[in-house]
Amino acid sequence: MNFPCTSCGACCRHLPPHSALNAGDGRCVHLDAVTQRCGVYAQRPLICRVDDLYQQRLSSKLTPRVYYLVQAEGCVALDARNQQMPDAVREQLAAEQGGVRPDLLTEEELHQGLQVVLTEAAPLVARM
Repeated sequence: MNFPCTSCGACCRHLPPHSALNAGDGRCVHLDAVTQRCGVYAQRPLICRVDDLYQQRLSSKLTPRVYYLVQAEGCVALDARNQQMPDAVREQLAAEQGGVRPDLLTEEELHQGLQVVLTEAAPLVARM
């Protein structure tokens, strides 16, 4: 699946305080303030590459449905303009899985999926 990123830049404006990429105000040092685009997009860290992160670190731990819907819910939490992201993910998953639109995550699935993603992401964030 290709994550339907809206390129809003919200994930680049809310970095952990201890991240080496945090410019001091939560923004990534590579985020262009004018264009809101990544200055190192082609070489961005694995944590910034939703699809590659899934393939390289999480495909054996989470289904595509859980992983991508956790990511979509994260987008909504960071920027309300991404409210339609979970539906966009469900549509894309349906197109790739024979037309059956998957359900939204239950609270338990969201919590468990988020826990797995954060556990795998922690070492990557620490190296940023």
